[in-house]
Amino acid sequence: MESRENVEGSVTGTSSTMLALKAIVAERRAAGATQEKKQPRKKDNLWTRPNKGVAARQAKDDAAWAKLNARTAESVEERLKKKAEIYNKLQRGRTGGMTSAQLDNLLVDFDSQNTVGYESDEESTVPSDVDAQPSTYDPLVEITDEFGRSRQVRRSEVPREYLARAGQETLPGDDDPTVIRGHHISNFPVYEPTAERVAKIMEDTAEDPLNKHYDATNENRAKGAAFYQFSGDAETRQRQMDELLGRRDETIKTREARGARDEVQEGSENELQVVSKAISKRKRGLEERRALLNAKRQKKSEPEVSTSSASPAPKPKVQEGSLDAMDFLAKMSRELGGAG
Repeated sequence: MESRENVEGSVTGTSSTMLALKAIVAERRAAGATQEKKQPRKKDNLWTRPNKGVAARQAKDDAAWAKLNARTAESVEERLKKKAEIYNKLQRGRTGGMTSAQLDNLLVDFDSQNTVGYESDEESTVPSDVDAQPSTYDPLVEITDEFGRSRQVRRSEVPREYLARAGQETLPGDDDPTVIRGHHISNFPVYEPTAERVAKIMEDTAEDPLNKHYDATNENRAKGAAFYQFSGDAETRQRQMDELLGRRDETIKTREARGARDEVQEGSENELQVVSKAISKRKRGLEERRALLNAKRQKKSEPEVSTSSASPAPKPKVQEGSLDAMDFLAKMSRELGGAG
């Protein structure tokens, strides 16, 4: 009996202990108290240890790049805004500050863009049941040409400078009468006097004589040696001109009677004479040199006479030719020395 009681007590104690352990484990799992065992941290060695100041330099570089990117983004945004303004002006038919050559080289035809009509990206991607027909909308518009004539032409044939502004938004300053627009634009400022100014000028000049001549007294400048101030009176002016013409004729007759010649003509004649003399002298020198060369050729072409020959007749001729050549060279040197 005692052994049976001991066995039952041990079984009861074991089961109660297991239940208590299970309850403790469940509580810890619910509270998250169980943690995985962490591995011990390894110490940094020479190869894994980062250099000093790397993190600070990296932060500095990141800040500089962020600043540069912000500045670049601002400049890009500003340029895009300017391009958008030019694009809007070109769409409204204006030049946008561009020259005719730049307008011709544009990749977009802004003149025909308004006549073709609007086409979205969806129309090119989404298929439609009806086949797309080419746009034939090209209305007649009225323009005023450079001669002030009113004409009606097709919208696609209207030049940019004649595009009408109807139906377009007006910008500040479009109604300024001092701003020149259209095909009359010029880089040179043109002064247009008012009607009152023109009337005053015409009134001031109405009493002036029609035969008004140049008056040098109104100018403050140095006059030349042959300057002559004519009178403002018509009769006195004509008399002065007649006197000048009479003195000119008298001077010409006096010079012809004395045989005077202009220094310019004499100088030109002297120059011609000097040139002709130089040419003739050069010709003589060439002729003399040609004769000397011919004499030398003749001397070389004569046959050599052997010492055993009985008749020494050719020898005096050779000596005579050499003496003539020497005399000719001496004469030529004397002439050249005298000419120098």
